[in-house]
Amino acid sequence: MPDDKCILDPERDCLGLQKAKDVASDVKELDRKLSDFRQAVSETNSRFGARIGKLEAREEVREEQYKHIQEKMTDLAHDVAEFQREQKGSIAELRKEHKESMEELKRGNKEILDLVAPLRQKSDNVEKLEKDVEELKGKSGKTWEEIKSKALGWGVALILAILAAALGLSRFL
Repeated sequence: MPDDKCILDPERDCLGLQKAKDVASDVKELDRKLSDFRQAVSETNSRFGARIGKLEAREEVREEQYKHIQEKMTDLAHDVAEFQREQKGSIAELRKEHKESMEELKRGNKEILDLVAPLRQKSDNVEKLEKDVEELKGKSGKTWEEIKSKALGWGVALILAILAAALGLSRFL
């Protein structure tokens, strides 16, 4: 008997196996979406890394400017004000990007949770189906034993009836 057929009715496909295949398909889809999500997070992290690298490079330039500022006290006020404006803008941009990535991350987490909930339910259903299949396997054996026992009883009764009939008829012949 093929593995994908029902043990009770070999003409029908096994429903538990089909459910297991469906769950496996759902898990593959979830893995693909998780991989896509990881890729998106990786790209976001790369953008942050590049931006931080630029900021660090700017910081090095600023340190050089401070050396020159100390040498030239007349330009001090102008360079300091410019530096502060650029830093505030960078921080505002980083905060904005951070807020956007956090919202994207929350949406991704919600999507994952929405996908996991039905899988958990399907997993529970598969476990129930496995229990039902095990119970049905035991029932078919019990039924067969009962049929054999009754058939043996009827066979013995038939033989005794034939013997009784033969003995009863031989007395009159």
